[in-house]
Amino acid sequence: MVSLTADGARRRKTTAVTYNGLNEAYAFFNACLFKGDLPNCLITLQRKSKAYGYFAGDRFGSRDGDVVTDEIALNPSHFRVRSTEEVLSTLVHEMAHLWQHRFGKPSRSNYHNKEWGDKMREIGLVPSSTGAPGGKATGQRVSHYIVPGRLNEAVEMWVADHGHGHLYVDLWDTEEAKAQRAKKAASKTRYTCPGCEAHGGGSNRHRAGRGALLCRWPRRRRAMSRLQGACEKDSGSARRSPTAQARRSRPDREAAETGDDCGGRP
Repeated sequence: MVSLTADGARRRKTTAVTYNGLNEAYAFFNACLFKGDLPNCLITLQRKSKAYGYFAGDRFGSRDGDVVTDEIALNPSHFRVRSTEEVLSTLVHEMAHLWQHRFGKPSRSNYHNKEWGDKMREIGLVPSSTGAPGGKATGQRVSHYIVPGRLNEAVEMWVADHGHGHLYVDLWDTEEAKAQRAKKAASKTRYTCPGCEAHGGGSNRHRAGRGALLCRWPRRRRAMSRLQGACEKDSGSARRSPTAQARRSRPDREAAETGDDCGGRP
């Protein structure tokens, strides 16, 4: 079995580190807790809102139709705030769903029934809607907590042999990173042309000047009135003298009629 220490993780390809580690963990807990009865499945990383993970039976298959497999998904957005032991307990939680899908009698989609709960207790996880003692053991949304027993010992063995290097944490989900993104978003000023309703930042198509939004494009400046009014939507509403109108070429008139003065190429 390959060790996934922090130093080893730095030398290996990151995708292989994560998925090989999860595959090995699945095989390890399958042997320790399920007597090796569970078939192979597809383990994925999915950012499903408000979920540590999920199970989907018969979710994927090969293109030729010869193979159909189940999916166990883990949410990497929670890897930073949860311990390795807690993440692995979620993997085992979903493995209990796979066991029931293959060998038991599951209820309607996503419902945690008594049969599943009994299997969870057998392997060392106590079902709880709150993730702590006192929660409901069955229902649509049920988590768990770890108690001393088979799973606790198996997790300790796995962590001692493999370490924590196979689980990469989300660096964008820290409070510092969120504050930086919020600060950057707040620093952007958005302008809207009152005539053509095009949007732009301070360095884009439009800018604020002398109390009015003035279009910066040369063609649009020719279409503005001498009183610095709003941009006209088409050439018919622009205030031009007959002499200035006659000087415009035919391609320019066609561009104005199609709206390219405000929203097309400069």
